[in-house]
Amino acid sequence: MKRLFAVLLLVLLTLTVAIGMSEEGKRLEIQEIVEKAAGPIEENGTSVFPLFYDRDGEFFIGEEYIFVYNDSGTNLVNAGNPTVFEGKNLISLKDKNGLYMKSGSSKSP
Repeated sequence: MKRLFAVLLLVLLTLTVAIGMSEEGKRLEIQEIVEKAAGPIEENGTSVFPLFYDRDGEFFIGEEYIFVYNDSGTNLVNAGNPTVFEGKNLISLKDKNGLYMKSGSSKSP
């Protein structure tokens, strides 16, 4: 179980444009939120997942939200659109530029 949640450090946030925030400032804010989410996941497992859906909570900031994958590429949490993505293996999903979402590279996952 601990290994699974260590891999869940692939907790991602959507990257939206923040008005008046530098690219570096945005990156640091996102990193802070990801680290804040990873700790409770490692300590308590899936029981903390409901926290990520609270639009007024600390893990849902404007248009930015948490999503969590396991080490095989299955989406476990997608706070922005759970009915479309959750429970699906998205390891081969590509972005609009044809890059694999998981690794951010053009190589296969």
